[in-house]
This record gives sequence, structure tokens and C-alpha cells, in this order.
Amino acid sequence: MPPSYATIDRSTVNALRKGDASALERIFRADYDAMIHEVDKLIGDSTVGPPVVQSAILQLWEERTNIETPDELDKKLRDAVHGHAMREQRRRAAQQGKPQAPQASSPAPKNADELWTVVAAAMKAPKAAPAKHGEAKHKGTVHMGDVGKRSRTGPIIGGILLIAISGGLLWYMNRKGEETAVNRSFGSPKASIASSAAGQRSSMSLSDSSTVKLGAETKVTVPPGFGEVGTGRVVKLEGTATFVVTPKEAMPFEVRVGNFALVATGTEFTVRAYNNEDVVTVRVKTGQVTVKGAAEARTLAEGNAVTIAKDGALSQPSAEDLERSLGWTDGRFVVTNMALKQLLPELKRWYPLDPNVKDKTLLDRTASMNVSLDSTKAVIAALEKTASVKLTYEGLKPVLTDAKK
Repeated sequence: MPPSYATIDRSTVNALRKGDASALERIFRADYDAMIHEVDKLIGDSTVGPPVVQSAILQLWEERTNIETPDELDKKLRDAVHGHAMREQRRRAAQQGKPQAPQASSPAPKNADELWTVVAAAMKAPKAAPAKHGEAKHKGTVHMGDVGKRSRTGPIIGGILLIAISGGLLWYMNRKGEETAVNRSFGSPKASIASSAAGQRSSMSLSDSSTVKLGAETKVTVPPGFGEVGTGRVVKLEGTATFVVTPKEAMPFEVRVGNFALVATGTEFTVRAYNNEDVVTVRVKTGQVTVKGAAEARTLAEGNAVTIAKDGALSQPSAEDLERSLGWTDGRFVVTNMALKQLLPELKRWYPLDPNVKDKTLLDRTASMNVSLDSTKAVIAALEKTASVKLTYEGLKPVLTDAKK
């Protein structure tokens, strides 16, 4: 029976959040066998397990302040192990057929004790500070008496630090390489693109049986190799869409929107991410979604929503904002006291309606409405009533005029 991830108690999670390295070690040792087994299962090479597990544990340490519950810890650790294994898989695939320069290598850690020594050194290495001038002078005076002891431990410590630094650098380079490869894949001529025009809504099915419902003026890009080992399930969104994701625990589903990534294992969620808007809005209907690349990583549970500013700041959207941004999922167009200068472009996006406004003072008037997306007549009536305007025609061109005049 394959090893399974251990259940971590809340006290260990709390200690980890506070920066207790011993808590990380307890987690590492409890899940060591399960992590090594998962990497071996994903890649099929037992030699890759230690460096992948090392990178995953260091990532967990870096993101510890964002973990609040044992369930979040379990998911974050599993995602980290899987993510680094997939990066290594992609790196290997990219290197196939290319000549490789010979590289010096250090012996890989053979067990949990040896690997933890490397991890612990990596955690401490960035905090090391150069010795002060006085301390250096003092250490110089005792060098001869200490040389026998240091000659044995020095190379060992140096080797550990070298492995740790090399592992961290490799993790960083792999991560950057993966991001570059994924971004390039969206521009591949073999990528599939589904889109909807202004006033239209559509849907699509993905090869993993997940489905996507597209709102108006939306484009979803699916790179070649979607759903395959080494490529993963990653799509790019411009506009707004609802994703109904088929669960695959070993391969999370990822939506790229600008500089952010939304990761789900099996859930239904809606995203609004138009290029001309200042925020991205995410709402989870079922399951959970993790927001990455923002100022702080956050996992959204069922029924929760968040807005992401361009600088990565996260905030809680109001009910009014959610209705305006995502009301289309219920077939409704909803705005409250919106100035016509902002409202008219939205009307053009969702309806076959683009009136000319000769009297620019009308653009400062506000309108409110909650109408069906399937009724242009209803939206015109609501616009005329709440903004005190009149829609007329000059030939075939619709024009907004002041109803008060």
C-alpha cells in the first residue's frame, strides 16, 4: 500500500505560521515517504524525488504565513510537490535532444535525515551575515589550534551549503523556465482559441471534460498538449467566463489572467478579467480556488469572492459589485447608479446597442437597472426611465437625447 500524507494537527500549523522550524521538520518527516512516492509516480525516476521534495518544503516555508488550517496545509504541500514535479517534467521534456554540457554533481541525499540537513541549511543560508571585523581578527588568532576540527567539518558544511544554494537556484530557474514555456504556448499556432463577440455568449468543452461558459467579448486560449503530463491543464482568459472543472487531484486546473493564476482541482468558479478594467473578480460557486501571483496567496472556499487589483492587492467585493461584474451568469444585466460614460460601453458589450450621444452633458447622468440579457427592449426602457433620456434614430443610427427637453 503506497504511503499517504499524514494528518497534521492545528498546533503544528500554528507553530509553522510563527516561523518554528521544528514544526516544518515534523511536517517534512511525517510526509517524507508520501512526497517521495508521489514524485516517483509522476516522473518515474527515483533520483528526482529529493530535489523536488526539497523545493516543495522550502516553498511551504516561504508561504507559511498564508496557511491557517490543517486542510490548507495539506493542500498547499500537495500542490507544491505536484507543481515542482511537473516543472521538472517539463524541463526534461524541453531538454530532450539538446546536447548537455557535463556538470559536476554532489551526491543526492539518500534518506530523510540527509535531505533535512540540506533543507535546514538552505533555510539558514540567506540569513547568514558576514563576520564583523573584530570577530574575524579574533578567529584568526585561534586558527592554528582549531585547524584539525575545522578541516573535517568545513568541507561538509560547504558541500551542504552548495547543494542548498544550487537547489534553490535550480528551483528558481525551473520556475521561470516553466512560466516562459507556458506563456509561449499560448501564442503557438497550434493553440485552440474560443471566443465570443459583443452581445454574444457561448460555451466550449475541453479535452478533460471540463466546460467553459464564455461571456460577451471573451477569449479563452487552450495551448497544445492541454491535459497531458508535462503540460498540465492551463488556459488563458481575456474577458469573463465560468469554468466547471473536472476533478483531477494529480493535475490541478489553472486559469491565467494577466500576471495572476487561479488554481483549482475540481470546482465551479467565475472570473471577470477584461483588459480595460482595473481589477479581476473571482467568485467560487463550489470547491475552492487558490489565487497565486497576487500580493498574498489566498484560497477561496465555496461561496467566497475576491477582487485582485493590478498591483496584486486583494479585497472583498461588495454585493453590488458582484452583481454588476458577474450578473451575466444568471442572464441578468445589473448596474446601480452608474454614470452613462461608464454604462454605455457596457451596454455595447452585452447588447446590440451603441447609441450616439451628441449632448455630452448627458454622460454624467446615472442609471440603474436589473434586466434580462435577452431583452434589448427592456434595457432601453430602463435606460430611458432612470437616466431621463430618449432613444431615437437618425436614419439607422440610434441617438440618445435629453427626455426633459
